[in-house]
Amino acid sequence: MSGLRSLSASEAADIVAFVQNDSPEGFATYYTLGTGCVFPAHAWEWIRTIYAGRIQGRGAAIEGFRGSRKTTYITNWFTSYQIGIHPERTNIFIQASEESATDNAKFVASILTSNNAFRLCFPHVVPDSSMGWGVEGYFVKRADMDYGEWRKRTSKDPTLIGCGYKAQLLIGKHPTGLLIIDDMHDHRNTRSMREFRYALEVHSKIVRYMPTETTWLIYIFTPWVDGDVGVWAKNNKSFVHARTPAYKEVDGKRTEEPTWPEVFPRDRLLQIENESGTAEFAQMMLLDLESAKGAVLKVDWLHYFPAENIIAKWPTYFGVDYASVASQQEKKHSKRDYFSLGVGRVQPGTRNLIVADGYYGHLTQPEAEDKVREFVNRYHPVRAGIEQLGKGEEFYHMLMRSGIKTHFSGQTVGNRSKAERFEIQMAPLFKQAVVWVSDEPQSPFLDEFRKEWLNWDGHERYYDDVLDSVWHLIRVCKTVIGLPEDDNSSDLTTKKKKPKKPEGLAAFGWRGRSRR
Repeated sequence: MSGLRSLSASEAADIVAFVQNDSPEGFATYYTLGTGCVFPAHAWEWIRTIYAGRIQGRGAAIEGFRGSRKTTYITNWFTSYQIGIHPERTNIFIQASEESATDNAKFVASILTSNNAFRLCFPHVVPDSSMGWGVEGYFVKRADMDYGEWRKRTSKDPTLIGCGYKAQLLIGKHPTGLLIIDDMHDHRNTRSMREFRYALEVHSKIVRYMPTETTWLIYIFTPWVDGDVGVWAKNNKSFVHARTPAYKEVDGKRTEEPTWPEVFPRDRLLQIENESGTAEFAQMMLLDLESAKGAVLKVDWLHYFPAENIIAKWPTYFGVDYASVASQQEKKHSKRDYFSLGVGRVQPGTRNLIVADGYYGHLTQPEAEDKVREFVNRYHPVRAGIEQLGKGEEFYHMLMRSGIKTHFSGQTVGNRSKAERFEIQMAPLFKQAVVWVSDEPQSPFLDEFRKEWLNWDGHERYYDDVLDSVWHLIRVCKTVIGLPEDDNSSDLTTKKKKPKKPEGLAAFGWRGRSRR
């Protein structure tokens, strides 16, 4: 702001003329004036791609890593810039979430009313409060011309609308300025096949019919799954495409040079990869969907069950992988294993097991007991399988004395490695749709399960506690879902004969026989 105040009248006039030129350079200058921040190199590539598309009569597909600020530069600041250049045109941006779109529209509106750079460069563009200035749409007008004449040049639609893809107001809207499809997908509408199909249907039957002859069509996205809206745009010859992963590429191959070293230096990228796991990092930061499909446990092996079709009366089972921290202070800084509790429901008549919910987190032992009690009171399980190894045995006996009203089964893993349990025992049950996963979008436990599934590489470089709890969940109800009982009983409180050495799925009592 101080830089703007120090400009002479002549300097200010030159800058305004340059900004109003409607060019990549004009926009970058406007952004720098408005924020006091340097316009980064990767954003230069985006804006030049967008203008190149307009010259060619094509749209733009801007693919960028998470955190590269696609929304900031394009949806927020470029939209405000174009409103200044063409206040007579209408603009819409569409996002996955109505809440996010509303917040971004409010931010753009604040630029139009309060930003010194906008007021310097476009002093004649002001809010038209009489027409509307709120979440249903923002109108502007030109203060330097007769209002009646101005209204003749504009349409009945607001200058700016921001909305989610489910918004009814999209029907019948045909923006004459920008139409920005900003990350239309998220974890909610890509996990549920029903929601995913609905998003694609909105795009194919509504969004694609919205542009007019003057519409500037821009897709900005981080890819989620094959066939999503962003992937469709980048593969469509009607769009020019810019691809910006977190590491620079040469001839399509990744280098070790960060794309945006000022904000994402190599050390930070390595930390993000370590915290998020290889598969998620590949998707969100490297824009690599193939690597995000799982190194060992494949994403295609997971079958999703509609959460709204899961009935509360279905028999419920728990699997618990026990771990604890010593204190509240240790919880804040701990990289130790999680306590994890998986909830499964068995669909009557089919014997399908649906991993429906759960909990994971760093808990002290008393907190872990309280968490089990909380979930038992919520779900009333038939049986809970508790890992009875190490401290888990102590926890199992504590639960047996706790008075919690359910049946607890102590379970061991025998001499099976994690690789055998996850890859040989569990994976075929998911692949063959014996075990399903709820598509509930609001479950952190299910999010973590998917993350651990995709990041499992056999070397235990990422958390696997949720996978462990799901293994115990499957084991505790194996006979209920049609996997025959074996000698190595899941309930260690009952004496059994000396167990035979397990072979493959024999640990679950299933040797390839057809399910009853």
